[in-house]
Amino acid sequence: MVKSVLWAALITSYVVYGQNASPKFEVSSIKPCDPKTGGRGGDPAPGRLFLKCSSVRDLITMAYRDYADGRPPVGLRLASSANPITGGPAWISSAFFEINAKPEGSPSPGMMRGPMLQGLLEDRFKLRIRREVKDAPVYALNVAKGGFKLKPLADGSCVPRNTGTNPPASGQRPCGGTNINFGRGGGTLELTGVSVAEFCRDIQNFVDRPVLDKIGITGLFDFRLEFAADENTPGLAPGNPAAPSDQPGRPSIFTALQEQLGLKLDAARGPVAFLVIDSIERPSEN
Repeated sequence: MVKSVLWAALITSYVVYGQNASPKFEVSSIKPCDPKTGGRGGDPAPGRLFLKCSSVRDLITMAYRDYADGRPPVGLRLASSANPITGGPAWISSAFFEINAKPEGSPSPGMMRGPMLQGLLEDRFKLRIRREVKDAPVYALNVAKGGFKLKPLADGSCVPRNTGTNPPASGQRPCGGTNINFGRGGGTLELTGVSVAEFCRDIQNFVDRPVLDKIGITGLFDFRLEFAADENTPGLAPGNPAAPSDQPGRPSIFTALQEQLGLKLDAARGPVAFLVIDSIERPSEN
């Protein structure tokens, strides 16, 4: 009974975005562009937001997922399986725009790419979006036969994040380090000083479903995982499929988890936070 009540609360609780109280852009220019000639991504333009040719879906992903709280994502960028976007017309994936906006005051880049971009999308694209938790396919991360193979880091072996400007003391390192080394066919993912929950968040960059921590083990760990770029890792572009692998013999991510870490991914269903587009229009003129 308690479980059903909690699940009902998850399903019915959603956030409607809008009427953003964040700092706003004084002047903004939104122009249609061609990604083949206009480039992609963004430039670190000091004091302003400049995004090259981006699809509307990518803009929504940036504003409401990657930088939703005004801070850049920690570690790897979130996968498309995290907070999937539903609803909206087909053109949100095929229409590309360049954004050049000057803010009021001196907000951080994360604030401009998150809450302030939300306000811009809501104003110029008339975007109405909400977050809704639904039951959906996931991977449950469990301990494999033979047990979890890692030991928690000793207290004080890494410096927690958000410790201001104080550098790590001699012999210490920051928690949450990420090292990615991938070539054709596979590579290595190293995460230092992270929790199991953070590890779940990062490996879902590579697989096709959100990953939920079902282990319940606390503490910080150093994770090292070597696996292949194959059909099991759609989030990892393996490069030219016809090109020979420069890292042969790598196991699939499922096999690597079991053999190297003592973990396994089980197909399951669970709560997933969707971003639901209720309405959107093509942007107003500058």
